[in-house]
Amino acid sequence: MSLSDLLPENWKDSLSNHLQDIDKIGMELQNRADTGETILPNRSLVFRALEVPVNKVKVVIVGQDPYPNPKDACGLAFSVAPRFSGLPGSLMNIQKEILTDIGSTTTADGDLTRWMKHGVLLLNRVLTVKAGESASHANLGWQQITEQIVRICADNGAIGGSGSQEFHVIADTGEDAIVYCPNSDYAANLEAAESLALIAARAVATQTMAKVPTPDKINCADVA
Repeated sequence: MSLSDLLPENWKDSLSNHLQDIDKIGMELQNRADTGETILPNRSLVFRALEVPVNKVKVVIVGQDPYPNPKDACGLAFSVAPRFSGLPGSLMNIQKEILTDIGSTTTADGDLTRWMKHGVLLLNRVLTVKAGESASHANLGWQQITEQIVRICADNGAIGGSGSQEFHVIADTGEDAIVYCPNSDYAANLEAAESLALIAARAVATQTMAKVPTPDKINCADVA
């Protein structure tokens, strides 16, 4: 089975022009696996973020790449398998912001799959990683695939807006973060990224998905 065969059907149609690129990455991954490299997440989870149907995406949160350990790599940006303690730092920061703003959280165990049911796409910019080595698959070509996914969501009017001007992405780069619209890059610090993640969480908590403000209106103090 080729890697593109693992795409959910509605996304396979939307990414039809990139199926060969995905399968090329798949062949490289297989070559690395054949030499003994442990690749994360499990092959069946590589496209897990795309379980949110194309026409249901309202917010996109973009991480750098999967957690580089089998315990945490689950195919969703920032999310981990449910646990009682020991959340990764970036996820812990998001939880703290949610608690400060809302007073409670439905994702204290680190499992963000609940957000997916409300149209939150938890997408890593690079979808695979070598176990124990962050950013090890940064040169495989995943970025052109995930950037296309972002454009597709924007073209479908994500976040309840009309067109890409209403579409905002949170991109975690590890040390800093970038918050941007497809037509207007905007640099921001990690608090700004977390504030947008908080807006998504707040909307999920209230069973609605409010329109996310444009980046120049983000005020981290509002959620501090």
